[in-house]
Amino acid sequence: MKSTGWTYALIFSICLASLTAAVSAQTTEASSEFEVASIRLSKPSERRGVWTDGSPNQIRMLGMNLKQLMTFAYDVESYRIDGSGVLPPESYDVIAKIPEDTVRLPDEARWARIRLMTRALLSSRFKLSLHLGSTEMAVYRLVVAKGGSKIRELGPNPGDNVVVNRRQGHLSAEQMPMSQFIGILRGELKRPVLDATGIRGVFDVELDWAPANVRDATATPDNRPSLFTVIGEKLGLKLVPAKTAIDVLVVDHAEKASEN
Repeated sequence: MKSTGWTYALIFSICLASLTAAVSAQTTEASSEFEVASIRLSKPSERRGVWTDGSPNQIRMLGMNLKQLMTFAYDVESYRIDGSGVLPPESYDVIAKIPEDTVRLPDEARWARIRLMTRALLSSRFKLSLHLGSTEMAVYRLVVAKGGSKIRELGPNPGDNVVVNRRQGHLSAEQMPMSQFIGILRGELKRPVLDATGIRGVFDVELDWAPANVRDATATPDNRPSLFTVIGEKLGLKLVPAKTAIDVLVVDHAEKASEN
């Protein structure tokens, strides 16, 4: 079973050029479409997110509202989508058949094509239209701490993500690129994180911290340090609060999906 997309929160940093390309793809590449797609209002289920279930010619997007579908289709974090008052709140189950020529593509190219076809689906079935904009928001800048970096770079970044051991309050991986680490921090902190470390190579990482916002009143006290402290102690890095303009996708129009 394979899953991907918004549920993993391992999303790369998105620059102005890639967002511009994503917006342009609404019209220039909308001819890439699923062979057939079923869209229905979702029923209560534990399964949510994007799944293939081991089937190379089918994609399932379950229990996802339009904003969540957009995060997958455009490969962006949710905070980069400005759809206030425009996006419908309903959640949907989307089941689509992938064309054979897409199935035969290498993994990275296949997922890129599936995202492209999902954009076409959102345009045709949700009447989604959008444009590129920017907005100022609170962010964290990841910088080298005063005492210097403790990261030992093991080699150049080949541009690939690596398998991680990740659970609540724990992260470990070998030869991880900084782009992937930044993506994980964004998921943990629920805020944009900008890389200002200057670290270009891959490195091993093992961090344990006390998860924030634990709401279970019966939970035992967690004496581990915060994620902010651990990053400083283990990596020699620092998360600095800041405000900056962030490129976003601004939704101009969207409707409830036409079901079938």
